Amino acid sequence: MKIAVITCYDQVNYVRAQTLRAAIAACPGVEMITVRNTRRGYLRYLEVPLKIIVTRILKRPDAYVIIFRGYEMLPLTLLVKGRKPLIFDEYVNAAEYLEEHGVLKLDSRFGRVFAWWYALLLKRCRFILADTEAHAAYSAQICNLPLQQYRSVPVGTVEALFRPDAAKHLSAKNKVFRVFYYGQMIPLQGMAYILDAAVQLGATHPHIEFIISGGKQKGAEAVATAQKRGAHITFREWTPFDKIPEAAITADLTLGGPFGNTRQGQLVIATKTFQFLACAAPVVIGRNRVMSEGFVDKKNCLVVPQGDAMALAHTIAWASEHPSELPAIGKAGRKLYEAHFSQATIQRIVEAMVEEVRV
Repeated sequence: MKIAVITCYDQVNYVRAQTLRAAIAACPGVEMITVRNTRRGYLRYLEVPLKIIVTRILKRPDAYVIIFRGYEMLPLTLLVKGRKPLIFDEYVNAAEYLEEHGVLKLDSRFGRVFAWWYALLLKRCRFILADTEAHAAYSAQICNLPLQQYRSVPVGTVEALFRPDAAKHLSAKNKVFRVFYYGQMIPLQGMAYILDAAVQLGATHPHIEFIISGGKQKGAEAVATAQKRGAHITFREWTPFDKIPEAAITADLTLGGPFGNTRQGQLVIATKTFQFLACAAPVVIGRNRVMSEGFVDKKNCLVVPQGDAMALAHTIAWASEHPSELPAIGKAGRKLYEAHFSQATIQRIVEAMVEEVRV
């Protein structure tokens, strides 16, 4: 069986793409045809459609898969695929995505028209992939589609890189309690709440130091403002991807989030949370509708309400006062990852889906 896997994104090796491509390639009896952009700019929107058409004519795939973020490729692929099945990795519903980034409002006339048109496209897909059961249910609801059409596939992580390490918690012997976070200044992440928590802890727990990476100029400016208000923060403009495990492992606590209390934040598990769980690093996550997937406060993670800087500060303070309990929480987090979010789990889900498509 030949499956064409299409990627059209400025990050062609985004973690979601890596884990799905690896799972598809490992399916018994599958020959994976990779269709992806080599250009990062707008030219990719010409490059990938041409490659899709050429692949359809010359290689005649038995099925197609569009991997996130491939919204723009969906109409064309539906047009050229014929009767062959298409699996669309929606990951985040397009209407939800546009609302999250301030482009439209779902309750506006344009938002309703867009959701209707988008639903017509999704209806022609054999399967729609989401990252969580909650996200699948939300997309099915706003597009009025049967939930049976969706499959929940966790994002996972690059397991060769993100893994437990015996050097964990060396800092427990030091006077400084280090908290690691990386991410952008977008509403979903809720960095503003992290910075507010850091300011509060700067006054009450001066031994707690935040190591914050990312956000570029906007992030640097926000951190500088928090530092002036008394927060103890070391800022790094960015941390290379292959250095994130070391930063997580050598910290005492990691912040996975999301903390922004947005609509999307109620439906997702942050990519960094998978990474920290895989490293057996104790992680703080924001409470949302995905809690049913095995997260238990003070057992395999620490849980805080989203949009609440005071609660986040209180939880970080508790962690700094109970350092001996954190290694067990981290190890339990790794077990949670292995049971629900690992590449082996992704493989089982994808293989079952491919078998249904094959039939």
